[in-house]
Amino acid sequence: ALRVTVADAPGVVLAVPEGQALDADWQTALGRALVAHVALPLRYDDLSVALDRARFVRERATTGPTPDAGLVYRLVGRGHAMERVHYLIERVSRTDSNVLILGESGTGKEVVARNIHFQSARANRPFVPVNCGAIPADLLESELFGHEKGAFTGAISARQGRFEAAEGGTLFLDEIGDMSLPMQVKLLRVLQERVFEHVGSNRSISADVRIIAATHRDLETGIRDGAFREDLYYRLNVFPIELPPLRARREDIAALVEELSARIGREKGINVRVGRDALAVLAGYAWPGNVRELANVIERMAIMNGDRPVTAGDLPPRLRQAAEPAAGN
Repeated sequence: ALRVTVADAPGVVLAVPEGQALDADWQTALGRALVAHVALPLRYDDLSVALDRARFVRERATTGPTPDAGLVYRLVGRGHAMERVHYLIERVSRTDSNVLILGESGTGKEVVARNIHFQSARANRPFVPVNCGAIPADLLESELFGHEKGAFTGAISARQGRFEAAEGGTLFLDEIGDMSLPMQVKLLRVLQERVFEHVGSNRSISADVRIIAATHRDLETGIRDGAFREDLYYRLNVFPIELPPLRARREDIAALVEELSARIGREKGINVRVGRDALAVLAGYAWPGNVRELANVIERMAIMNGDRPVTAGDLPPRLRQAAEPAAGN
């Protein structure tokens, strides 16, 4: 076995020959230091998952096993609405049930999905996101299920799909409400029978995958309008989690600004400090783009201000003008 040391993580990742079981002696010797294992020859996706898992373990080791711990970003917020979300994540993470995450664009649906995955028993296996709205309908089947060489024009080689890439782990179907009706039928069959076929093949492949779906659309309205299948809706909606918009949890804005500022410092090496008067303006704005819009504003302020504290006058005029009436009430 090849021992791969993970930098800055409290453990190691083991690489073993493909098809060979992990040596019990290694497991015994490493004990809790074993973070994950990957197959040889190394593949990017497998190694990426293992390293992400190592970062997750490191975060839990330094901050404690709180419900906020996650793969990439913490789910910030301790107001009443977010306390409910944290509770639901903690409960459903113990199961393999399908989850449907609802909420406006930019509220952090993928962050919730990643938190569910990395607090579950599948945490050592892949988390594979797919944006169903960003992939053309005629390509989505191949993207999800893979295809055989020659299955269609341009298929010059066989290709693994996202279901295979997520085997044993979690498949996150973002913007499920944008999926075409024919594709919904094919997805429903996989959810019912737990098997699928490559495009251009009749060989069934089993699928041990947990499904987490998300959408900003009202699927019940979609059912009435004939745009979304009712049977698929009930298959996905085993455990719904609804994310509140940022305007409904203004008490979390200060904590979000602190988290986003720290993230920008880690990722881009730019320090940003937001003054109290600027925070008051941010708390008075309605944030139609939700947390994503707030993150963009903080990054812009970091670039513009450098190490100088951000004041209310530094904020974009549209924020100041929109927040003034609310601040005056």
